[in-house]
Amino acid sequence: MTNLRDTRLHRALEQAPDATLRPRQHTREAIRGAAHGAVRPWWQRWLPVGRGRRWAPAFATVLVAGLITVLWQAQEVPGPRQEPGAADRAMPASARPVAPP
Repeated sequence: MTNLRDTRLHRALEQAPDATLRPRQHTREAIRGAAHGAVRPWWQRWLPVGRGRRWAPAFATVLVAGLITVLWQAQEVPGPRQEPGAADRAMPASARPVAPP
C-alpha cells in the first residue's frame, strides 16, 4: 500500500470488503512501469538513455550548432566588429577629437 497521509482513509481501505482482492506487488509495479513508459517524451523512447541526464547538455549543443549551420548555410560568417571604447561612447560626437587626415 502507498504511504497514505490520511489515517481515516487508510483504515477505511483496509476494512473494505474487497481489501483482500488487491493485485500482487509485481503486478502493481508492472502497471506503474507501463504507465510511466507511456507518458515519456518521444525522444526518450527512441534513444537508449539511462537514469542520468549527463548527455542532455551535449545533445542541446549539437542541436544549436546544427540550427546555426542551417541558418547560415549560404552566407559568410560575420567577423569581429570594432566597438568604440568606453571613453568614446561617453563623449558626445561633437566633443570627440578629430584625427588629422
